[in-house]
Amino acid sequence: MAERVLLVDDDKNILAAYRRNLGNKFAVDVAESGEKGLAVLKEREPFAVVISDYRMPGMDGIEFLSLARKVAPHTVRIMLTGYADMEKVLGAINEGNVFHFLTKPCPSNVLTGVLEKAIEQYRLVTNEREMVDEALRRAQFEESMKVMAEERLAVMEKKLKSTLEDAIKSMAVVLEKRDPYTANHQRRVAGLAITLAKALGWGDEQTEGLYMAAIVHDIGKIYVPAEILNKPGSLNDLEFAMIRCHPEVGQEILQVIDFPWPIGQIVLQHHERLDGSGYPMGLSGDEILSEARVLAVADVVEAMTSHRPYRQALSLDEALGEISQNAGALYDKNVADACIKLFGEEGFQIPDL
Repeated sequence: MAERVLLVDDDKNILAAYRRNLGNKFAVDVAESGEKGLAVLKEREPFAVVISDYRMPGMDGIEFLSLARKVAPHTVRIMLTGYADMEKVLGAINEGNVFHFLTKPCPSNVLTGVLEKAIEQYRLVTNEREMVDEALRRAQFEESMKVMAEERLAVMEKKLKSTLEDAIKSMAVVLEKRDPYTANHQRRVAGLAITLAKALGWGDEQTEGLYMAAIVHDIGKIYVPAEILNKPGSLNDLEFAMIRCHPEVGQEILQVIDFPWPIGQIVLQHHERLDGSGYPMGLSGDEILSEARVLAVADVVEAMTSHRPYRQALSLDEALGEISQNAGALYDKNVADACIKLFGEEGFQIPDL
């Protein structure tokens, strides 16, 4: 059965036109206000996508989509808006209440294309959740066997970690298949990150948690349109704002899993900087997890030395120069020193894990 789409607009003529033009391809429901839209979301089967107009009497589109996020957190939320409302819509994107936006008027063929991509995103996330739920159900069953001998319990714990790792790797593969320019980026960052952790003397448990976070640190980019991720030129302010949302979206995806490590928080903080200039929260100093500090350095070095749609790969010397110049300011000095020593004195090369 086709996934359902909900259209919310106070203009009956617009709803009728969209329903007429989209009804042959999608299972379309409509609502004439934000209040009615919330009622539909609560009463009917799950929706893959909800599209709301911004300007509506009573509850406007931003308030509606904010509440819709609580009612249906995994539904892809899209805003229809005029250019005059962009600042408010941008704020809603940064808060995670809106994933995409469309400017009005929006032709039916454009809306159809956006709906198809949004439904693809919904299916990807739904499949990931089903896989994770299955892994958790298996883990819960295994934990019920704790009454068995210590040897059996050790085997069960090993299986649980293996299942979680497989789930994490599957998430990474989904993003890599979607964005060829970041293919292997997450694995290479993970390889450098755990090597830095070992150089810093970390224990196996903390290093393993860092690895799990590193292998999916960009999973939130699954909500960013592919044409933005692969854009050969520079991004405009709105496109850059969507990119900057990916740590928060990544945390939202990961927080449903009860990991033994703070993976969601590590992913959320991997673009924070010691001086508070990073994002999304502007954390500084000890507010940033040590795992996120290591991940930040590994991410910068790998990204700078890899080809991107908007630039050629930079040299390793340039990447290490960035780390050295900003050690203690943007990057943890101990991590920066370990990284420079790793490449400089030991001739290290980033592995693919």
